[in-house]
Amino acid sequence: MTTTKFRNEIAIALNERGVEVRADQMGDLLLAFERWPKGDWRPVFDGLADGGCQAEHWGYCLKGAGRVHNKDGSVSEIRAGQVYHVPPGHTFETLEDMDVVEWTRPHAAYEKDVEVMMANFHGMKAVAPPSRR
Repeated sequence: MTTTKFRNEIAIALNERGVEVRADQMGDLLLAFERWPKGDWRPVFDGLADGGCQAEHWGYCLKGAGRVHNKDGSVSEIRAGQVYHVPPGHTFETLEDMDVVEWTRPHAAYEKDVEVMMANFHGMKAVAPPSRR
């Protein structure tokens, strides 16, 4: 059976500091509509294995731009209109306000990682501007 949903039909998982994440399980993947304001979000990943998110993501950038920092030291930019694949072991910052549709393949410890990221998110005093690279 085919599953379809409109963005506004998906429950809000996070809505603060200008970040809005709507997420729902669809088949084996987690679908999310995400809105991130400009800023350096790398501190959210402190305390995770390899210092980064261990999930694999595929997505489409609807608006804005971001920068992904990978565990191998490479840095990639994602811009509006691009599709992307982000391997495990990454952090990110947004160069402009950014809206994406993203699919995630949760890994065995995904729920625990999300708990760590949420605690870090709520503990941030302020979001720093993006790095100059």
